[in-house]
Amino acid sequence: DPILAAVGYKATIFVLTSYAEGATTDGYYLTPSELKILQSTGRWSIGSHSANGHEKYPIDAEGSLGYFFSDNLWLSDKKRLETNAEFETRIAGDLIASKTYLEDLLGTEVIGFAFPFGEMGQSNNIDSNMRSQTVITVADSLFKLIFYQFRSGEHFSEFIAPDHPTKENLAMIHRIDTSNSQSGDDLLKMLKNGQQKSLPYTDTGEEDKGWVSVWGPQTVENGQLNVTPPQD
Repeated sequence: DPILAAVGYKATIFVLTSYAEGATTDGYYLTPSELKILQSTGRWSIGSHSANGHEKYPIDAEGSLGYFFSDNLWLSDKKRLETNAEFETRIAGDLIASKTYLEDLLGTEVIGFAFPFGEMGQSNNIDSNMRSQTVITVADSLFKLIFYQFRSGEHFSEFIAPDHPTKENLAMIHRIDTSNSQSGDDLLKMLKNGQQKSLPYTDTGEEDKGWVSVWGPQTVENGQLNVTPPQD
């Protein structure tokens, strides 16, 4: 925050509310009091990162772990998986709890939500389209801005969630990784490469213009786009 103050920048932080509630001043997570201090500076926009969604949970009787926003969780007391209706109720309850906690704490509307692990059901192999549509619909009913992030090789540079039912939801905002070795031109190029390409489209292959490899490693050399099988 002192750095932001010195350079005149603003920033956004997404809060895991169940962690914040029990945080201490000498711990990793910000305490409620510290969040209030950030809010008071006017330099910070504070959003939700869920209440309990940044943990992995059992998804079968053997204890295999899955994602909060992707999988039907194992109900140990009932010795079964939760139903799709229970899945949706759990997701909604978590997001409502996190949003309500932050708004009551900070006294302002919380409009942004970032998916923990960038996971919203899009990579679940079982009925993934239902998962992502359900989760996005619930999140969109509560928040104006939804931030997501795909892992490398999984639609990483796309800026619209591929499983969204309309693909026109302007609230979907892609989180991208940057580093201190990148220039402003590098960042602008990354943003441009992530845009959808209009058809018909031609490419000389002389440089990488954001093609996404979903099958194997890719390189652009000597005007050629080369895709090779994954090693495993």
